[in-house]
Amino acid sequence: MAANNGLVEKENYGTDIQTPVYGLNHQAQSWRGMRDFGLALRQLGNASLGNQFTSQATTLRTAILSAVTQSETKLSDGSIYVPIQLLDPAWKQPFEPITSTTLGSYWNITIPYVLKTGIFGPDSPESTGIATYIRKHGGLFLGMTRFNLYGGEAGTCETDGPLNFPAGSPGYKTTGVDQQYGYGWAKYLSDQGDAGDLDMQFYGQVGQELTPNTFVSGEGATLAPCPGEYYRSMFFPPLAARKMPSRCRRCAVCWCPRAWPPTAPRRR
Repeated sequence: MAANNGLVEKENYGTDIQTPVYGLNHQAQSWRGMRDFGLALRQLGNASLGNQFTSQATTLRTAILSAVTQSETKLSDGSIYVPIQLLDPAWKQPFEPITSTTLGSYWNITIPYVLKTGIFGPDSPESTGIATYIRKHGGLFLGMTRFNLYGGEAGTCETDGPLNFPAGSPGYKTTGVDQQYGYGWAKYLSDQGDAGDLDMQFYGQVGQELTPNTFVSGEGATLAPCPGEYYRSMFFPPLAARKMPSRCRRCAVCWCPRAWPPTAPRRR
């Protein structure tokens, strides 16, 4: 732990952005891992060691929530922006819209993984406020997670290679979606019991992201073709097996899409 604030020590923001930060995602995942491991140890009969883990997890959660309170910005529409870079005054300003910059897009694919840990609680002001910010400030398209590597306007296509990306990377050279990371948002919606938004995400993928009839997509997919190109593009396909269809196979314990239109019999 960091000596001055009780958080886990700084780590790189991510693979693509190698800047050490008190990353909210890292902190929340660490808390959840410690808590769950402590509970598992109790069930295995090692209550003493399990209690040590859960106690430390509680202490870490208190430090995380304190850092969130110091870092968050509350907007007039009831939404809340919490930067991934906790306790860094340089990142208190919300992105407007979220995908108008490269870092805003990285925030957008990272913050749902914070929400799905349960660090804030299902109906807490923080989880509700962050979800409202995602919904109202351009974080979604047809329920899918938006990503805009260059931060450019729709229809503007780039050919260079920022960060770790090859030049002119298909799926990322203009604004699009990144459903490789949409699972975090889907897990949060499932925990909230939000069947309506889950349906929107499912049918958004079927209708816009996945290829017709073969249902294949990549890590990222553009929303429109670039000038001179006939089709939209995707990055590193196929990834369909680990995305939307995998959730459909878990209908018994999670969620299965409702038929369209909503008045039709439920599909299984």
